[in-house]
Amino acid sequence: MNATWIRGAAVVIWLALAAGFVPATAGQVETVNVSVTVPTLQRLDLSTHAVSFAAITSHEYDVGYVAEPAALTVTVSSNTAWKLSVRTTSANMGTVCGYAKPASDLQWRKSGGAYAAITGADQVIESSTIHAAGHAVSVDVRMMLNWARDIPGRYGLDLTFTLAESVEP
Repeated sequence: MNATWIRGAAVVIWLALAAGFVPATAGQVETVNVSVTVPTLQRLDLSTHAVSFAAITSHEYDVGYVAEPAALTVTVSSNTAWKLSVRTTSANMGTVCGYAKPASDLQWRKSGGAYAAITGADQVIESSTIHAAGHAVSVDVRMMLNWARDIPGRYGLDLTFTLAESVEP
C-alpha cells in the first residue's frame, strides 16, 4: 500500500468522525417494560330469576312447609377471596285480606345445609379465601305453612344475592 492511499483513508475516517458518523456496535441490548394492572373482578350468574313452588296440597300444610330443592344455582367467578350472601328488602311476602305473611316464613339453605329464615341482613351462603372460576352453589328454598294463618292468595318476595370481596384472612 502506498502512503498516499493510507493518508487518504485516514482523512476520510477523520472527516466521517468529525461529521458525527459512528459505526454501529455489535451486540447492542435494549430493554422494554411491559405491564398491566389486573383489577379485582367478580361475577355471579343465577340459573333463574323466578322460583315457583309446586302446587300446595293438604300434605304440605300437615308437614308445615312446601320445599323447592335445588331451586336455583348461583355461579361464582372471582379472582380474589370472596363471599356470597343473600337477603331480602321486604318485611313480608305480601298482604292478602289483611294478613301479611312474614318474610321469615321463607327459608333458604345451601343445598345439604341447615335452613335459615330470610332476613333483611346479608346472610353468608358460602365464602372462600381463594379465587373461583365458575363455582356452582346450589340453593334450596322452602316456605313455612300454617293451617291457622296462611289464607289462600299469592305471596312472594325478592331475594338479593351479593358477591363481594372477602376481607377475612
